[in-house]
Amino acid sequence: MKGNKLWKRVLLVLLLIIFILLSGNFIKNMLILNRLRDKVSEWNQKDNIYMKIETDSAIIQRYKKDNIEKTIIQHKKENLIYTQIIKEDIRFLFTEKGSEKTVATYKATSSDMSNMISDYTDTDNFLEKMLMLGSNISIENVNHKICYAISQKNNSNRFNPDGCKTNILYVEKETGLPIQQIIEFDEYKEINTYEYSFNTVSDEDLTIPDIAQYEEK
Repeated sequence: MKGNKLWKRVLLVLLLIIFILLSGNFIKNMLILNRLRDKVSEWNQKDNIYMKIETDSAIIQRYKKDNIEKTIIQHKKENLIYTQIIKEDIRFLFTEKGSEKTVATYKATSSDMSNMISDYTDTDNFLEKMLMLGSNISIENVNHKICYAISQKNNSNRFNPDGCKTNILYVEKETGLPIQQIIEFDEYKEINTYEYSFNTVSDEDLTIPDIAQYEEK
């Protein structure tokens, strides 16, 4: 009987230690992610932002100034460029595929306007939030910048591509801005890089292409 009681006490102590360690990790991650969320929110309040994302398959450039947004997506593996401009209540979508040029216009809605910098901590799903808080967050040096490395396994939230084994997002500690993402699949790895500048977007950057040069759809 005494032996059984001893084992129960040992087991309770071990469970208590595990609970404390898990709670400590959750609290630490919560504090880090809350700080990063606040920083991203501050950046998104700015009205003059340039962002460039380079993936294995495309180069994405986004411009924002005076409530005008412009996005250019250039595919690397095919001769295809999309340019979207949202100005006032109109959304222009220009497509260039080889020598073929088309343009379509739509009535812009509030859902068309999105934050320039995606809030990688944002989710209303309780399970995703718990998995995010349970992420492995460490400090690493990337491109001479001190970063948080937020590592997640499998498809633990909507920001992870289908089929990925590991998704590591490197976020600059000082600014809260993502600078690199490494996504590992079974047979290959994707590396995405991010660049930003503020108060550098000019009116010329937001110029609407000559519609006369495009076939209207």
